[in-house]
Amino acid sequence: MFNLEIISSDSHVVEPPNLWLDRMSKEKWGNRIPYVKLGDPFDRWIVDGNPSGTIGTSSSAGLRYTKPDDIVLDGSFKDVPPGGYNPHAHIKDLEFDGVNGDFLYASQGAGLYGLEDDGFIRDLFDAYNEWLSEFCSPYPGRLNGIGLVLIDDQIEKGIHQMERASELGLKGV
Repeated sequence: MFNLEIISSDSHVVEPPNLWLDRMSKEKWGNRIPYVKLGDPFDRWIVDGNPSGTIGTSSSAGLRYTKPDDIVLDGSFKDVPPGGYNPHAHIKDLEFDGVNGDFLYASQGAGLYGLEDDGFIRDLFDAYNEWLSEFCSPYPGRLNGIGLVLIDDQIEKGIHQMERASELGLKGV
């Protein structure tokens, strides 16, 4: 009777620990580049030399929570299901849930808006958007990335980031 496709409009990737280390200039940004500090007692992001977000599984695809107490907000990257950072595993999670596709947002990336160095933020967002584009590219139309863009008093740079996100195949910002 009806041919329905179920699309999740609010899914999240989990940024892998090496995302920014592998994609940003160490010469330009040095130890400001985000990385994951392991353990003690949980994994956490270090951004611009300061503790930032933690690694949790609360928004990870492929997990079933029968009790709210099972949700981990402060955990370890090793506990994150591969569907959070691997597109092939993510598709398997979607299929298990009976979902055809989704729109994917950042987990940690959105917290980067609070940094004070606009040039640093733009480079962070460019690196994230490139990674997200690569994540989505094996499954066009099913994995739809929503990029990060800085809109501030330098409107032209924000517009350029939006255009670049579109060129990368991202579906929104």
